[in-house]
Amino acid sequence: MTRGWLRVGSILLAGIVWGGGAATAVSAGAELIHEIVPGAVAEADWIGRGWSHAETNPERTFRWMIAMEADLYWDWTEPEAVTLTLITGIAHQPYRRQRIGLFINNRYVTEWLAKDDSAFHAYTTAVPAVYWQSGPNRITLRAAYTTRLGADRRSLAVAVERLQFHRISAD
Repeated sequence: MTRGWLRVGSILLAGIVWGGGAATAVSAGAELIHEIVPGAVAEADWIGRGWSHAETNPERTFRWMIAMEADLYWDWTEPEAVTLTLITGIAHQPYRRQRIGLFINNRYVTEWLAKDDSAFHAYTTAVPAVYWQSGPNRITLRAAYTTRLGADRRSLAVAVERLQFHRISAD
């Protein structure tokens, strides 16, 4: 377990724990072929609608989804089947369960029921090659709700640290 901080506007939340929650495991030694870090300056050209500004705390860089739907783009020359891992925290409300839906090029892939806390967790799924296209791909995340936390005036849904794409081996 790792303790950390999650910055929500001008508020720091303590006790962030790196967690599991994967629906599909990434096999040991699986090759990481791409990673999208929404909070990184280099990724700014690939950020679509529905996002707030990049934020940093002592442990991570991330962007909040400030709408119930947010887009990322990835230009891929040779699409293949991958295991996609989303590393995220939620704007947790104790009386509501957050759901995170994944769509690729307007096609439904999966939905995760987020862990019932404000920690960052990894959610994983296999994505067949038929979901991808050669060239730009639109990755859409959909949340069940947005909410305000403390003095932060933004409507927040999901804080995304990164998406990782691992090659699925043929063995």
